[in-house]
Amino acid sequence: MRRLFNYALAALGPISTSGTQFLLSLLLLRTLAPAAFGNFSFLFVASALSVGIWSALFSAPLLVLLTHPDDAGKNTRGAAAVLGVSILCAFASIPLFVGIAFAVGSGAIDAFCYAGFAALSLMRALGRAHAYARGTPYRTVASDVTYAAALLAAIGLIFRSDALSVGSAYLAMLAATLIGLAPFGGAFLRPVLRIDGLADLRAYRVVWDQHSRWALAGVVSTEATVNCHAYLVTAIAGPAAYAPIAATQLLARPVTIALNALMEYERSQMARTIGAGNVAPVRSQMRQFRLVVLALCIATFAVAMALLAFAPRLIFPSHYQMTTLLIGTVSWFAVMTVRVIRAPESALLQAAGQFRPLAMASVWSCFVSIATVLAIVLLSAPMWSIAGVLTGELVFLYWLWRTAREWMDATSGRARVG
Repeated sequence: MRRLFNYALAALGPISTSGTQFLLSLLLLRTLAPAAFGNFSFLFVASALSVGIWSALFSAPLLVLLTHPDDAGKNTRGAAAVLGVSILCAFASIPLFVGIAFAVGSGAIDAFCYAGFAALSLMRALGRAHAYARGTPYRTVASDVTYAAALLAAIGLIFRSDALSVGSAYLAMLAATLIGLAPFGGAFLRPVLRIDGLADLRAYRVVWDQHSRWALAGVVSTEATVNCHAYLVTAIAGPAAYAPIAATQLLARPVTIALNALMEYERSQMARTIGAGNVAPVRSQMRQFRLVVLALCIATFAVAMALLAFAPRLIFPSHYQMTTLLIGTVSWFAVMTVRVIRAPESALLQAAGQFRPLAMASVWSCFVSIATVLAIVLLSAPMWSIAGVLTGELVFLYWLWRTAREWMDATSGRARVG
């Protein structure tokens, strides 16, 4: 019962933030033309990718550095360097985000609003990881709830003034993200704003060699497995062809929201357990985690199918055909089922700092996913590209299971010898 309560607490913040973003996406889906909605959805995917890269470069190593035993102060220096370098990279990311927005046809104001939101999202993602690592998860929840409340208020204001557009959506998310940084307080903001450029870069090089480079390889290859369809379909067939794929993915988003939240919580709990030298409870943690997210996935699928059967136009405008909606929804939930099954192994390897074997597992899957999606997009309808994502996910699942089992067996063996 206690564990379910902790899960509920961990999920409260991400559910509130992603719930408001989900509401905004639904409003845009019903308001915008398919090409404009495809543009918004693609830029949102690009922002999510950047948060994943940020997790590899900074958040995941920070969690390991702050929870594992310190070696003559090396972890403390490494954590300080992570925080210092992160703010430099956040500023450097703004022109990149502006360029991505211009590349898909956004106007100047829309592009800069998007870039501001995306850059601040990187800092908030690091703040969430810092709070978890410091054992203050309430700050993470407070940041998420504050962000959600601010965004919900902005959505209400935009909707009431009949000013809903891609630009106003990103402006609202920019303001909400800025407000959402406040709950992290000085414990996070002071070290982040303490920039000692060259010294931080030199200290961060050690973190890069030990953790970040492998975590980054894992994130990039995982992104290729998970979202290559978004980039390939948009590049080859255009944003309008990507729109129905993104639209049906909305029905599976509640699972993604909960999975990301619980992954972050479980990763921090496993890191603390492993850091204390106690590996045995991890198997039970993984089993309970898998059962909870799998049950959530099944329940969400049932709700989605009921919606399509009885009230599909409640969400989807009439220009989205029912056959397309059904194919997309079933395909996305097949993908989500594989993801929730592999989630505990992914959390375990990240918590243990096993970024290199995790990266290698995702590298194999990304090759399969890219090749399959590309073939489907060139030879068939773009909607079927989700099947390519599913193929890559199955390969990822196999390699993760094998890698995690090998690590658990080896670690348990060392514990018995010791």
